[in-house]
Amino acid sequence: MYHRVANALVLDTGSGSTAIEFTRAIELGEDNSVLFEAWVVSATGTIDDITITLQGSNDLSNWSDFGSNQIVFGLGGPSVTVPDYAAEDVGVTAWSFVRLKFVSTSSGSKDCMVRGSINTTRRD
Repeated sequence: MYHRVANALVLDTGSGSTAIEFTRAIELGEDNSVLFEAWVVSATGTIDDITITLQGSNDLSNWSDFGSNQIVFGLGGPSVTVPDYAAEDVGVTAWSFVRLKFVSTSSGSKDCMVRGSINTTRRD
C-alpha cells in the first residue's frame, strides 16, 4: 500500500547546523516488505547533503535504523541538486511499524523542502 508520509516537509538548518525530522509511523499489518522514495523539491542556498533513512519499531517508542538502507542526496560531491528523486527497496522486514528520518546538513542557514513515501507489500 502506498503512503505519502511527507508532502512538503521543510528542513531548516538554522545557523549552519543539522536539521532532523521524522514522519508519522506506518503500520505494516499483513505486509512484510518496504520500498521508500524521496524527492528534493526545493532549496534555498546550497545544501551540503540530505540523508533519508528508513526506521523500524515494534512498539512506536524505540526506533532503529534499517542498517545501510538510506537515500543520500549530495554526499561526497557537489551540493544537493533540485529537483531530485531516489528510491530504496528494503525488502522483507520483521518490524511492525516504519517511518522515515530526514537529516539535512549545511554550512550556513539554509532550508529545503522534501517529499517522502513508503510502499508496503506482502512478499512470500
